[in-house]
Amino acid sequence: MTNTFRVHFCPARAGMATLLALTAGVVLGLPAVSPARADPAKLLGTWIDHTGRGAVEFTACGPALCGRIIWMKDPNDAAGKALTDGNNPDASKRRTPICGLQVIGDAKPQADGSYDQGWIYDPEDGKSYSVEVRSVSPNILTVRGYAGIKLLGESFTWKRAPASLGRCAA
Repeated sequence: MTNTFRVHFCPARAGMATLLALTAGVVLGLPAVSPARADPAKLLGTWIDHTGRGAVEFTACGPALCGRIIWMKDPNDAAGKALTDGNNPDASKRRTPICGLQVIGDAKPQADGSYDQGWIYDPEDGKSYSVEVRSVSPNILTVRGYAGIKLLGESFTWKRAPASLGRCAA
């Protein structure tokens, strides 16, 4: 069952109940109009992260969305060796190359057009968070990582990568 409601806001008739309903919808993240269907085509492809140092390729994983690191500005350490997942809490994975590493998984389509209820992994600190991915425009995504409560999470803007972007060696 989808939580939807419509708000027809008329300032001349706005009573306290109408204002409360509108505010509740905004605060709780409920759609104020008919929800859009999640369209994976808007998200598939390669996106440069908010740091500009890496790019993630989004692909469909069944009905969900997944993402792998496919480009890095600096893919090697000072000794010239490929960077590995050295901060992974699972010691057996600490030698896994960052290039090719899955960092987003199980993000499911939502009625509001976003993908949510998945996970995002940050190889810089070895921690995983819940994730919401939302298309802002054909070339802009908002990626929100959160731990339990979306309101307390952090959002990042990712930009679609140019077709000429190379790939790191996996």
